[in-house]
Amino acid sequence: MKIIKFLLLVLSLCTNLSLCAQRKGDVNVDGFVDISDVVATINIIAGSKFHKPLADINSDKIVDISDVVSLINIIAGKSKDKYKFNDNNDPAVLAGLCPDSHHPHAIDLGFESKWACCNIDASAPWEYGGHYAFGETEKKDKYIKDNYLFFDYNAYMKGKKEYNCYNTPGSSEAVFDWSVARVKWSNNLNVYNNWSIPRKDQITRLLDNCESEWITINNIKGRKFTSYNGNSIFFPAAGSFIYGKLDEGIKGRYWSATKTIGTMEAYILYFDSTRPECNEQIVSSGMTVRPIQLRDPSWD
Repeated sequence: MKIIKFLLLVLSLCTNLSLCAQRKGDVNVDGFVDISDVVATINIIAGSKFHKPLADINSDKIVDISDVVSLINIIAGKSKDKYKFNDNNDPAVLAGLCPDSHHPHAIDLGFESKWACCNIDASAPWEYGGHYAFGETEKKDKYIKDNYLFFDYNAYMKGKKEYNCYNTPGSSEAVFDWSVARVKWSNNLNVYNNWSIPRKDQITRLLDNCESEWITINNIKGRKFTSYNGNSIFFPAAGSFIYGKLDEGIKGRYWSATKTIGTMEAYILYFDSTRPECNEQIVSSGMTVRPIQLRDPSWD
């Protein structure tokens, strides 16, 4: 009888551990992800060794307050899709895009910088993420010049030429420190550091050094870019808000951090089912952002 009870206990423990592996955030292995897991994580930070590996919610190999924030986001539903897939059925892993299902990753394409595997506000490579106007850090319901943060409406009404009324930040080659990539990621969940929006030349380098193809991942259309080193990234055709319209599933438009000579437009990565290219778009438009991580000498 004692042997049977012991075997049942082991079976129960194994079942709970298996469930925990499938449910990211179940720190106390009770089959649920709730406030009790937050308490367990705080206790681990305070010194408890109970289930410590399970408390590393953001997979940075450190259990700290960022894991508490990540866990709260999961409970609140902000990250409900992030851990829907495990390594065995994650579409990005199966497509050879990412090493595991804990997105985002910094993908080394072999030239200058590492590219993120997914967009700002996305928890997986196939998700669209948020749309932003150039230089802004908050999403909006409408993307028009009248509500653009850097549009001088008074100057416009005084009869100045429209391009003189777009007071966008930085120089023509700026990677502004307070960009949406820095605001949303560098201090969020302690995922990675030194994220920026790619410059025009970095987008051009992506186009020059990668083969691209129009593919579908998890029922989402987009372009896959594969570098000469064999690594790949996927850009979903998330569309953009231009004059109030969103053409998702058909085209992709991603901001660079580089303005054109006139401050009315900035350079973007554009693609559809036929081709990718670098062109320009008006800065008040709403587009997606794919961050890059500036290259560190330690990568070599």
